[in-house]
This record gives sequence, C-alpha cells and structure tokens, in this order.
Amino acid sequence: MIPQSLMEEKESYLKQLEKRKIISSLNLERRNTIRDIERLKRE
Repeated sequence: MIPQSLMEEKESYLKQLEKRKIISSLNLERRNTIRDIERLKRE
C-alpha cells in the first residue's frame, strides 16, 4: 500500500510539470509571434 502523502506529492509534482510545459509552450508561441511580426515589418 502506497502512503497517501506520497501519492499527493506525486500528483502535485505532475501538476507542476504540466504547468511548466504549458508555460514553456506559451513562451515559444510568443517568441514565434514576435519573429513573425519582425519579418512583416521588414517586408
């Protein structure tokens, strides 16, 4: 039997990972958008 606290720790760890993934993908999106805008300005 796995202790409850260990399970909760794992849950919160996974949630944090998920959040980090979302944030990093958002940052990537923003960087790409900025690059596109710069390219448009140059044209």
